[in-house]
Amino acid sequence: MTSFADTLMERAASTPLASASLERFNTQGWPTRRDEAFRYLDLGPLRDVEWSITGGQRAQSPMGLTLDGAVTLVFVGGRFDADASDALPDCVNIASADSTIANLDDPFTNLCIAAADEALVIRVTANAPLSAPLHIVHEAHCDSPLLHTPRCVIEVASGCEAVIVESIRLEGHILCTPVTEITAHAGARVELARIIDGTSNAWCCGTIAAHASDKAVVHASAIPFGGSVNRTRLESTLAGEGAHVDLRGLGVAGDDRHIETILSVRHAAENCTSNMLFKHVLGGSAKASFAGRINVDEGAQGTDAVQTSRTMLLSPDAKAYSRPQLEIYADDVKCTHGSTTGRPDPEAEFYLRARGIDQKTAASLLVWAFAAEVLDELEPAALRVQAASRLLDQLPGGEALDPTVVAPIPAS
Repeated sequence: MTSFADTLMERAASTPLASASLERFNTQGWPTRRDEAFRYLDLGPLRDVEWSITGGQRAQSPMGLTLDGAVTLVFVGGRFDADASDALPDCVNIASADSTIANLDDPFTNLCIAAADEALVIRVTANAPLSAPLHIVHEAHCDSPLLHTPRCVIEVASGCEAVIVESIRLEGHILCTPVTEITAHAGARVELARIIDGTSNAWCCGTIAAHASDKAVVHASAIPFGGSVNRTRLESTLAGEGAHVDLRGLGVAGDDRHIETILSVRHAAENCTSNMLFKHVLGGSAKASFAGRINVDEGAQGTDAVQTSRTMLLSPDAKAYSRPQLEIYADDVKCTHGSTTGRPDPEAEFYLRARGIDQKTAASLLVWAFAAEVLDELEPAALRVQAASRLLDQLPGGEALDPTVVAPIPAS
């Protein structure tokens, strides 16, 4: 039987980039809590596991996320399922990708690039537009340990637009390391949302990396609803004057689940703006950690950057850690960061209950009001109702609320 290391080496031989990524991963090894980026996350359960790179079946329970009017592409265990998918648009193909904009200091990014022999490549141009939202579904079900490495490369030409939703559903003992890279050329606009769902023994440790040129706009959201551990790196470089990046996240966790977000935003050009908002709702003994850094390069005058982390604790055993950071080498800037952690407002709950709302429904309304600031910005609009439904499913009393009311689709 071929070992994991041998299979990984064979897969990584496909491109020079994959080979270099494998070499970096072998040099780095599995991180420990002595590594600053992993101080709150124990990777012990991943070490010494004989992972399989191939395999994986359709998820046994339905994804539950359907977007009417979107072009749906389904990948099972990393392989494209043409029978379950719509026809590939002209701007989409499946091919090897021999370059990356992601930070290769991250071991999970290196592991994905080394093991993923193919990527979903999306190149949106005036001649090959993306006229409808694209819904990319990644599914994997496996009873034995499986390494699942989805990789997506998105390039949007000057003045073009793209709306893309990634749905990741994991069932079984799975380590998923998705890497999605976005290059937005001058004046382009990209909306990306990643929705993650998994069983209690599934890990998802992924990256979203964005590069924005002059006056380009990138909105990226990461929303985990399930799985044992969800770790997401969001990286962005504002490389052209007047670029804007909006990064958002909402993590909902109970039991002993762990959600971790690592944020890195680099302002490398003048008059760029960025807004980062990450929220967590934690019950049981769940934990969340947030580490955010804004770097403003020398010469990046006119920078306006806002970073916010907020956590709502629903139980006394839930914990949250936050480390916002600024590193500024320009003098004409407006940069702020803030972090809050607290419990639901008892006065607000009393106000709702005084108007005849039962305790569980009142508590769910307060959680929804807290989360709506993130969910209401999702694109396409139909995704808002789907995400609201998933959130309410996890809240006691949430069944009394109608997701089409709390997250209405605006009239066209």
